[in-house]
Amino acid sequence: MARPTFYWYDFETFGLNRRSSRPAQFAGLRTDMDFNPVGRGEVLYNRLSRDVLPEPSSCLITHITPQECEAKGLCEAEFSQEVWKRLNEPDTVSIGYNTLGFDDEVCRFLFWRNFLDPYSHQWKSGCSRWDLYPIVLAVWALRGDTDWIRWPYWSELDPVRHPGVQDREGVSFKLELLTEFNNLEHAKAHDALSDVEATVALAKLIATHEPRLWKWAFEHRDKASVVREITSGPFVWISPRLTSLRQFTAVVQPIVFHEKTNQAFVWDLREDPAILLGLSAEEIRERLGSRRSLAEKGLERLPIFRLKTNESPFVCSSLGIIRGSRWEALGLDRRVIEANAAKLLEIAPRV
Repeated sequence: MARPTFYWYDFETFGLNRRSSRPAQFAGLRTDMDFNPVGRGEVLYNRLSRDVLPEPSSCLITHITPQECEAKGLCEAEFSQEVWKRLNEPDTVSIGYNTLGFDDEVCRFLFWRNFLDPYSHQWKSGCSRWDLYPIVLAVWALRGDTDWIRWPYWSELDPVRHPGVQDREGVSFKLELLTEFNNLEHAKAHDALSDVEATVALAKLIATHEPRLWKWAFEHRDKASVVREITSGPFVWISPRLTSLRQFTAVVQPIVFHEKTNQAFVWDLREDPAILLGLSAEEIRERLGSRRSLAEKGLERLPIFRLKTNESPFVCSSLGIIRGSRWEALGLDRRVIEANAAKLLEIAPRV
């Protein structure tokens, strides 16, 4: 059986809409499981069709213009085929920084527009996908007091170089700041190949200093492992979806699990689930709307989140993965969480 390889990749796009914005540049680098390159890094440009206009702001950020893509690029049909071939090479783990939040969706719609299978790179021929961003969040949440990595706090940033930082608190997880603060090579942010090489360097740093955490996350990224973890009782979930308000971390418990649709609805055990007893099914659905719309009605959103089991979430059924002082640092009280978990077991069947 062939040993898997990582294919690290990144898109630069002519806009921020993951479904409709067209790619400008794609870069990729294949490595073995120990981050040794297999071949050289590669860059592809995509020529825009005549009926598509880029967002000017994207050109200002990436410094990639339609004229450059016209001179260096492939038409989108050829471009998509080249990307598809790389991600669908057997036993490829496609990975990047926030790929599941952005780039993977760009891939799917790129493939779909050009009559290629938009999902085969996720499961076929031993292929799978992963994302370094949740792993970085997990390292911060679980090992944030270690000294082998330096976290870029917004308060430390120069407001001249980073306008608007005065209004922000906590840690920034921007790739270019993580690499700068940890002296990792990152020649040019928002250049796809430079971002790919920086992502590999950051992953290697994590795997070197936290090999058990890295190995555990890699081996538990598939859907079957995720399902086992979330159906074993309360579990730790670390995700960008939880936002900095929850330190990207929660101990949650499923209320509803739909295996066929690959999703679970989970309750944040910081909160007392007794509130559910006084709500009808219709009121519960209403309280799952956006915070802004609920605030206009004088209501608060219920602490219920949707977890996708096929998106390699970082989940762990062992609450011991949170050590000592990290409970307090994350704003979590284990006794409250365990009490709320016991209540939810009684209440959930009524929801």
